[in-house]
Amino acid sequence: MPIITGPTGPTGPNNSFEIRGLDISNLISYGDIDYSVSPSPYGLSSNAKLISAKVVQDNVNFKLTVVDPSTDEVINNSIISSAYFSGIKVDLYDVDRNFISNVVSSTKNTNIIFNSSSLSNTIQKYTGFASLNNYRSFFLDFTPVANPP
Repeated sequence: MPIITGPTGPTGPNNSFEIRGLDISNLISYGDIDYSVSPSPYGLSSNAKLISAKVVQDNVNFKLTVVDPSTDEVINNSIISSAYFSGIKVDLYDVDRNFISNVVSSTKNTNIIFNSSSLSNTIQKYTGFASLNNYRSFFLDFTPVANPP
């Protein structure tokens, strides 16, 4: 009988860490979140999770719910400590889904805070507009990245 040793954990696209929920934990009363937005008009797959948010505040606190495929553990409000997880990356896209910039290269924290002036500066560098009023719609893509076993 063979004995197999070594790391076991997520392998392949069906066994990767999954972001199951995304919320803005500090949304003020003038803000709004819509969880019913269809991803297909934006060229995203039908199983993509998409929210639309109107945010009118300086700091935005995103709260993610992530599932560890090796344990089926639901992780939120925490640091993900799995050896098979390298982090969550966040990319910024314009309204036409053109890549602007990577704004978070890797974090293991399920709580991610953005300062609106930082996002504004990144968008202004990309668009050349002096005022964010000319460019208010954009996408933030949150992608979990698993370490290979």
